[in-house]
Amino acid sequence: MKKNESGITLMSLVITIIVLLILATIGATSGISTIRSSKLTKFTTEMKIMQLKVNDLYDTYTNNRSVTVNGTEYVGKGTDGEEAKPGIQTIGKDLSSAPQDKLNKASAGSGMDITTENGYRYYDAATIKSLEIDGVEGEFFISVPNRQVISADGLDYKGTTYYTLEQLPDGLYNVEYNKVDGNLSFETTSEVKNGTGKIHIVNISYDQYVNKWQVRYRLKAEEGQEENPWTITEDFTGNEFTIDVPTENLLKDYEIQIIHGDEIASEIKTAHVLQVGDYIDYDPTNGGTITTTYTSPQGTYHADESAAKADTSPNMVEGNGYADQSFSVSANTNGWRVLGVDEDTNQILLVSANIVQTIDNKGFYLRGQTGYEWGIKELNDICAIYGQGKGANGARSITVDDINKITGYNPEIAQCYDGEIYEYGNEVTYIKNESGIEYSASYGQNGIEEDETTIFKYFDENKNIWKLLNVGESKKYLSTAYFYFPNTLTTNKNGDTNGIDTDSVEYDLLSFATGQYWLGSNIIRVHTNYVGFGINYVNNSGVGFCGLSGSDGYIRSEAYGVRPVVSLNFAINISGGSGTPDSPYELK
Repeated sequence: MKKNESGITLMSLVITIIVLLILATIGATSGISTIRSSKLTKFTTEMKIMQLKVNDLYDTYTNNRSVTVNGTEYVGKGTDGEEAKPGIQTIGKDLSSAPQDKLNKASAGSGMDITTENGYRYYDAATIKSLEIDGVEGEFFISVPNRQVISADGLDYKGTTYYTLEQLPDGLYNVEYNKVDGNLSFETTSEVKNGTGKIHIVNISYDQYVNKWQVRYRLKAEEGQEENPWTITEDFTGNEFTIDVPTENLLKDYEIQIIHGDEIASEIKTAHVLQVGDYIDYDPTNGGTITTTYTSPQGTYHADESAAKADTSPNMVEGNGYADQSFSVSANTNGWRVLGVDEDTNQILLVSANIVQTIDNKGFYLRGQTGYEWGIKELNDICAIYGQGKGANGARSITVDDINKITGYNPEIAQCYDGEIYEYGNEVTYIKNESGIEYSASYGQNGIEEDETTIFKYFDENKNIWKLLNVGESKKYLSTAYFYFPNTLTTNKNGDTNGIDTDSVEYDLLSFATGQYWLGSNIIRVHTNYVGFGINYVNNSGVGFCGLSGSDGYIRSEAYGVRPVVSLNFAINISGGSGTPDSPYELK
């Protein structure tokens, strides 16, 4: 049979069909890829346009400028009163008007808490049109205060739905910025909430668009110490971040810096939650509901207590040794200031801004042996009536340790009365013999006083009475008395400032230039033939002590003011205000 040259073989037909199928598949795949690419381009383009617009609104918002939308003027964060105008953060519609299924999906898919409390508004097509934004067809959830843009519909890409630009995998969207000309800045605010300090990093601003940041922070090293290591946070978006500060670090400085990768970094700023001297609006009367009065009793008093005999009556009655003296919680303290943090309980300590006087506006008198034995208790009992206000966990008298913690004075290493018999830490043993009082000092001095009239009175803690030292008996005492000026930490007020400067907040807080007040701390001062017993005080210039009685029968009465110290419990919240006398931090 003759072969048909114009026909095609079965094999050729099969090959042709396969080729056509392959071409069709390639065309379909290319079409899908093109569709995906176009969707990605559209999504990123619209998100960029919206982000630029939100950045512009944010700049207007933070600088308190205005913008008009559909005839309505929106001004900064808004105004009140007769000229009330809405804030720029209220542009858009309430979230309740948004499709709730889209809201829920966008909130879950973006990982953002899209709520009215977080400043979010619904930007639908009508809102976008009113803002005269071209080239955008989608709808969005916008938070101007946080500069956050979230797509209401998201982008489905290879099985994953993306709602923000920063969610896109690397390579799909590169954040563009000018590494040389961009200016990165931020501000800080602080508060105490449920006993934990919080440093809020706010108003992060950058000339170019960057929406991912990191914070690095560390405790600022003390002078002469090595720098502490940085803590670097995970990426965060928006323009606000919070650092939690444990209670023991509330008064310490933190160094803080905002960074973006290795290319962008702000200046390093110093911030803290509170500082010594800040004013807090603590109210010891609790809104006038507390009117407690405390009367310090005179206690034991004997007209002949200075005579050459001891009080042999056991169980001395506690008191001040001078007279009944009353204090009222309603007395004006003119505010309360941060004194420090209790290292044992991590509670914030406040001290009265003014020195407290008696109801009849006098200083508190302490006298003689009774004043020495019971003075600290009486001071604490007086101060306790101020520790019943909101947020308080009790109150006590300010002590010399409180003062030393602020000034930096350490009596263990200071050279107060160096080489003298009454030098701090010197231990002296007294022995009564027929001639008088013989003493032996720990640093090698020995001597004897040839005075047959010498007496030696001491307090017997076991029997709660003052007794005379009899011939053949001995008594040992450790000297705990010292005096210093807070600026030099020596007994000379002129010299290098090693403590606190005389024009510092701390100097003003402790009233070194203007006040005299008791410190809730006993002292003992040894001499060659007698011992002085007294109480520390601040005396218009420095830290000193007042001798109230002596082993030789000496007695003295003095009057100084009182400074209550209030402990704030762990549940307190401190925010608002600026910590100044006219704008104290609010206690909530």
